[in-house]
Amino acid sequence: MQRCKQGLIIGALLLFGLSAKALELTPVISSNLSQPTFIASPPNDDRLFVSERGGSLKVFTNDGTYIGVFLSITGVNTSGEGGFLGFAFHPDYDTNGYIFVSYTGSPGGQFSTIIERYETSANPNVASSTTPKEILTVAQPRTNHNAGWIGFSPVDGYLYIPMGDGGGGNDTFGNGQNLSTLLGSILRLNVDAPSGVPYLIPDDNPYTTEAGLDEIWAHGVRNPWRAGFDSQTGEFYFGDVGQGAWEEVNRGEIKGNFGWPLREGFIATPGSVGGELSPRVDPLHVYPNFPTVPRSVVGGVVYRGPVLALQGKYLFAEFYTSDIWQMDLDGSNVVPLANDLGFGGTPIAFGEDTSGDVYLVDLGGTVYRFDGEQALATVRQVPVLPLGALSLLAMIFGFIVWHRRTAEN
Repeated sequence: MQRCKQGLIIGALLLFGLSAKALELTPVISSNLSQPTFIASPPNDDRLFVSERGGSLKVFTNDGTYIGVFLSITGVNTSGEGGFLGFAFHPDYDTNGYIFVSYTGSPGGQFSTIIERYETSANPNVASSTTPKEILTVAQPRTNHNAGWIGFSPVDGYLYIPMGDGGGGNDTFGNGQNLSTLLGSILRLNVDAPSGVPYLIPDDNPYTTEAGLDEIWAHGVRNPWRAGFDSQTGEFYFGDVGQGAWEEVNRGEIKGNFGWPLREGFIATPGSVGGELSPRVDPLHVYPNFPTVPRSVVGGVVYRGPVLALQGKYLFAEFYTSDIWQMDLDGSNVVPLANDLGFGGTPIAFGEDTSGDVYLVDLGGTVYRFDGEQALATVRQVPVLPLGALSLLAMIFGFIVWHRRTAEN
């Protein structure tokens, strides 16, 4: 009878008790980092590159072994929300060695967002000493709402650059709905330009044939801090940090107007700036940002890696509270993960490697990878059997275990 009970317990554990281990955060890099801000891998390359707010870009093996400093950017201004905030490898990096960076600096004494292109030297772990190519410099009136993520679309190959509204409160500088400024918009550039030309304008950018700056792909955003492309579909997703009411997760849309400063979340922005706006693109998901408890959404990625429990889910996080969520791509089924994962750090970014593994960057200095037991994850993703049937299967398995042990004795 005791062995029977043990068998039943084992069966029950297989069905219920081990599910917590089916998804976990594995520390991959836990040293040699100071205020990391982003992580990515070059195409067809399993190394991990991690940017630091102060201006360094460091290289690690896929298992987290430190290789060295790839690049040190001079002139980085870390005032306010500034620093070395993002980078992206050219889709043809393995042949041209181009890497693009996004940081804040003060050329001529003006706080600005700067996009530059560097090249890799003959040593793949060190950038060339050649002067970088300046792609874009955008003056920032304040040191907050700098956004900072940049990335290449897997569909059109263009570089996307989200830009905040310039800082202050209530869109102080009136940039969110102003198509004559690059601030408060998502830009799309063709950086495969001839020598001496910083970039070209894609022919189908929406304002090439009507009023508005040619670089703008979408607008009406406040601080699209982190973003990412679905590597399978090419869809663009971003988190837009709210002011005092709602944090947003959005799906990008060409010529989309995301409402700021008239709209925050699904409502008119509280205060004198709020109002109706039509047409506008509604967010996929919002969560509250209360004045007494600050919030700041960290946009993430669509998971296409090996952990089946996360397949096709959008991952995002909250900077101040350490929350992590998964969400269906239509904005439904938002599930909290932080407690189950035992995470209590400061999430600052998500990134992917070439195998599809997803990493979470903790501003405190650790990089984690989302791991999972794929067989158990598969069971959890097949809800076709009723709970009673699943319980019966567990009991049968327990009986088999007990029977085999009895026969052995």
